[in-house]
Amino acid sequence: MFQTKGYHAATVQDIADAVGILKGSLYHHVKSKEDLLYLIVKEPIARIYERMAEIVAGELPAGEKLRRAILAHLEVRRVSGRTSICKSSPTACSGC
Repeated sequence: MFQTKGYHAATVQDIADAVGILKGSLYHHVKSKEDLLYLIVKEPIARIYERMAEIVAGELPAGEKLRRAILAHLEVRRVSGRTSICKSSPTACSGC
């Protein structure tokens, strides 16, 4: 829902409808829309931090580290199936 509508436009009701449960039932699983967003991005962010630490610790020239960091970031995004969560700006989110 965040990917199709954008985080700010997606409502808790939209999310509940998309997964086929009542809005109140969704609150049984998450406290808020913000908590749901955290759960969605937690694992991909942890993966990218882990990968970045490996790259930084390596014995490569700075330019190669940067290239590998960019590729690692793109790979995590590809694998997680995530694009920007802010529909208003696919490259940056000023309000998140």
